[in-house]
Amino acid sequence: MISHQTKKQILNLLTILCLLTTIVLAQKVGPQQEGKKYGEPGFRGEPISLNVVNADIRDILNYISEQYGVNFIIDKSVKSVPVTVNVTDVPWNIALDSILQSQDLGAQVNGPIIRIAERKTLADEAAVEAKIREAQLDASPLYTEFIRLNYACAGACASQTSFKGGVIGGGGAGGEDQGILGIIKKRLSKRGSVEVDSRSNTLIVTDVKENIDAIRQLVALLDQPEPQVEIEARIVVATRNFSRDLGVQLAAVVLGSRGSAGSLSTVPGPLGGTGTGGTGGTGG
Repeated sequence: MISHQTKKQILNLLTILCLLTTIVLAQKVGPQQEGKKYGEPGFRGEPISLNVVNADIRDILNYISEQYGVNFIIDKSVKSVPVTVNVTDVPWNIALDSILQSQDLGAQVNGPIIRIAERKTLADEAAVEAKIREAQLDASPLYTEFIRLNYACAGACASQTSFKGGVIGGGGAGGEDQGILGIIKKRLSKRGSVEVDSRSNTLIVTDVKENIDAIRQLVALLDQPEPQVEIEARIVVATRNFSRDLGVQLAAVVLGSRGSAGSLSTVPGPLGGTGTGGTGGTGG
């Protein structure tokens, strides 16, 4: 039969083993979660040291995947090329970007998956997607939104912007646009337009729905009151009696300072009411 003391020792041993296992798992899981952060602005991965000569780039990608939990998909355009790398204590994401750049490869982030392909392949795909997107916009219905300005003046915006016929189109020509109207113009599609009703201080925007929504949010951010400057002023009114009394007091001070035989003195008091003393006697 196991004694109470033996049970206690076994329990303590199991507790220590559990703590050690937790620490080891935490050390392993930490870096392996960094693969999900690749592509985030300002992200710097754990430092990595690599010293390989003529290694296949796929082997390097597999090593990074095992160490940091990166989900790579290697495109068929990536050829088997030997890569020589010698880096010490460099963030793994920076090392990865440098390796890809040296082989004219690029990374496309799609959620938790990073696709590695030739730059030309990625550029061609982006151009095709842009054309598809443009075709979708051309086929989308147009909507009209009336956006009333609370603080900015629609008439002033129109006078600052070069446009023709009171309507600004997405492909209109003109000088450098200024104000809210110029900002809106840059966000219109080719079929979009904006008109100004100065009487009601309203912008009439016509475009596809998602552009309308984006422009509405943008105007809400820009249409704000201008900062006000508070000027505080004090007005002092001086009457003729005030000037006369002030002159009498100043004259008395000047005469007293010269040590004249006869002096005019005043009784201290508020301006506007002075008391006069008699003439002094002559000194012996």
